[in-house]
Amino acid sequence: MLISFALSNREAARVGLWPSDIVLEMPLSIIVLAAAALAFLTGALFAWCDEWPNRRRLRQAEAARALLEEQLRAANARLAALASDSP
Repeated sequence: MLISFALSNREAARVGLWPSDIVLEMPLSIIVLAAAALAFLTGALFAWCDEWPNRRRLRQAEAARALLEEQLRAANARLAALASDSP
């Protein structure tokens, strides 16, 4: 689909890069695809930044879970040792 889009939009277009006076002339398909890629990457960056606090809380919860599992194993081992020592 991208190839057919690029092949069907080969007309040259001029793009001015604000605030500089740089003007680029390139195929329209390149301009549209580059703008779409830039928009996608910007959206991905915003989504990643939005999820950052959740990922931090998840790492903390995983560390707490691992600690609790270790404590549970130790308590079960002590309980088993007490049960085997009883007459």
